[in-house]
Amino acid sequence: MKVLLRENISGVGKRGDVVDVKDGYARNMLFPTNKAIMANRKIEIQAEQMRKAESAKVQKETEKLQSTFDALNNMTVAVIAKAGENNKLFGSVTIQDIADAILAQLKIEVERKHIEEVEHIKTVGDHKVNVKLSSSLTAELNVKVTAK
Repeated sequence: MKVLLRENISGVGKRGDVVDVKDGYARNMLFPTNKAIMANRKIEIQAEQMRKAESAKVQKETEKLQSTFDALNNMTVAVIAKAGENNKLFGSVTIQDIADAILAQLKIEVERKHIEEVEHIKTVGDHKVNVKLSSSLTAELNVKVTAK
């Protein structure tokens, strides 16, 4: 039976694909959960539109990530923290501190989960931090920590 998938299903296909599945699987699993609908000529046209929309969405997200990467890569943000003798910080600079500094200074909103600290920042000076935007885009950001 030919069906149009309404969402990605592991081992079957992606959203918008018209695939051939066994009748029982379609009737008992896909149709009751609204994961697929029976395919016909109108549905195949709709599937093509779904694929085009998905492709456009992916392209737009890729362009947005690329522009964010270009804006962040090799940039420097300053973080001010309390420090004691020998330029050691009281505590450490957190990922949230770095995200707040990026937003305040570069006007770019970065989620905390995308910031990867190479090591805990516990001293005054320059440190490198990676911002992983996607599986293929990782920007390197310089964090300059100064004493308060």
